[in-house]
Amino acid sequence: MLKKLYLKNYAIFEEIEVEFGSGLNILTGETGAGKSILIGALSLLLGERADIDFIRKGEKKAVVEGIFNIKENEKIKNILKREKIEPYNYELILRREVSNTGRNRAFINDSAVTISTLKEISKYLIDIHGQHQHQSLFYNNSYSNIIDEYGGIKNLTESTINSYLRLNKLKNNYNELLKRKKELKEQEEFFRYQLEEINKVNPVINEDEALEREILILENMEKIREYVNICFNFLYEGEGSAAEKIKNSMKYIEELEKIDPQITSYLKDLESAYITVKETGNYIRDFGEKVEYSQEHLENLRERLLALNSLKRKFKGTIKDILNKKTELESKLNNIDN
Repeated sequence: MLKKLYLKNYAIFEEIEVEFGSGLNILTGETGAGKSILIGALSLLLGERADIDFIRKGEKKAVVEGIFNIKENEKIKNILKREKIEPYNYELILRREVSNTGRNRAFINDSAVTISTLKEISKYLIDIHGQHQHQSLFYNNSYSNIIDEYGGIKNLTESTINSYLRLNKLKNNYNELLKRKKELKEQEEFFRYQLEEINKVNPVINEDEALEREILILENMEKIREYVNICFNFLYEGEGSAAEKIKNSMKYIEELEKIDPQITSYLKDLESAYITVKETGNYIRDFGEKVEYSQEHLENLRERLLALNSLKRKFKGTIKDILNKKTELESKLNNIDN
């Protein structure tokens, strides 16, 4: 309800204050008495377009202010709360200021607001019934408010709306839970698929390196046997081998030792070299004898290495990384199951 309308330097008025009582208030007067000016000022206060022609001649600024009682108006209270505007008990003070520079400002309870906010609040304050003017009956969403207030079921309406909103919230929460459940199910299936891939290959750390080394040996079997025989002959077995030459040299150094004992240390070095050459020869011989070629075994090794490399490419890491991934997947699946 409008309680008071205050105008300063508006149109023909230097300063005027009009108070309204409860119930019916009527403005009467002859043509030109200023009734339409008051209605125009009220329209400006409710968010209509401002014009510098509203300013009284010779003045720099016009001010229109209105005080309203909003004790029963919950919608306006909610707007004030949303806009973080402090209420004045049950009073609402609207103010428009129009300057001759073309600038105009709007205030609600002395807080600057946009014209859109002013218009939003004005829909729940007052109706001006005139041609092409601000009328709440032009807004479809106003019908139910008018009927509810007239029928005295405003509280029931708000309770129903709140129940409906709570129901919608519960439905949304339920749908979110269903969506989350579906996502978890898809995650679980994906994790199990990945874990099954890893378990199927069942890799062992450094297994790929060992396979590559064994495959390389089998693929070069002929060269290995050839080189083993040559080296063994050079070192130990063949005529004029390193071992034979060292041993013959040791005989002459033993004779020299009898003449000059200082050569004893060199004799010991030769003895050590003889042992090393002999052991190396034996190792090479044994190495050649242990390596057995089998085409079927070689193909099995290649297939195993192919499976490991495929797993490494898929999970983009080493075998150690894959085993860590396996542990991670098992942990995630355990959390989902629980």
